[in-house]
Amino acid sequence: MKPYKKSAKKSFTLLEVMVSLGIFLLIIILIWGWQKDVFSINNLLIKKLVIQDNLRKTIKSFVAEARTAQPSAAGAYLLETANKDEIVFFSDLDYDGIVERVRYFLNDHKIKKGVIEPTGQPPVYNSNDEIVNQLADAVINQNDEIFLYYDESYDGDGDPLVQPVNISTVRLIKIIITADENTDQPPKPITETSQISIRNLKDNL
Repeated sequence: MKPYKKSAKKSFTLLEVMVSLGIFLLIIILIWGWQKDVFSINNLLIKKLVIQDNLRKTIKSFVAEARTAQPSAAGAYLLETANKDEIVFFSDLDYDGIVERVRYFLNDHKIKKGVIEPTGQPPVYNSNDEIVNQLADAVINQNDEIFLYYDESYDGDGDPLVQPVNISTVRLIKIIITADENTDQPPKPITETSQISIRNLKDNL
C-alpha cells in the first residue's frame, strides 16, 4: 500500500496577500497621478491656445479698424483718446457710411471694445449707447501699457511719445498684449503685437 501524500498546492499567506495588494494599490495611485498630470497639462495648454487665439483676433480687429480711422460723423478729429491702456477713434466698422466711435481699453485684466453709433442731427455719440464686448482676458502687461504712440520722426527705432500724448502728433500706433492665466505654470506668457499707421492722418498734416 502506497503512503498518502499531501497535495502540492501552495496557498498564499496573509502577509503575501497584503504585500501584493499594496503593490497593486501603489500602481493604481501612480497611474491615477500620471493621468491627473496629463489632464492638467492638457487643460492648461488648451487655455493657452484659447488665450493666444483671442489675442490674435483682438489685434487683427484693432489694426483693421484703426488703420481706416476717419473724422467722426460730427466732424471731430479721427483720434479722440490716446492713453497707454485706452484708445478712442472713429471708424466706419461695417462700411455702411456711418462712422462709429470705437474704444479699445483695458479693464480688470481684460481687453474690451466699446462701440457707439451716432444718433440725431447733428450727429451725437451718446456714451449711454455704448455697446461693450470683451475680446481677451488674463492680460498682464507691465504698468497696464497696451498702446504706444509715435510721431512722424519715428523710423523704426526710438522711444514712444510720453503721456499725456498730444493726439495731433500721433502718426503710428503700436499695440502690445501679454497674457497668461497663471504665471507660476509653464508654458511662458503669450505676447502678441502689431503696429499701424492711420491712413487718413496724412490728410491732417
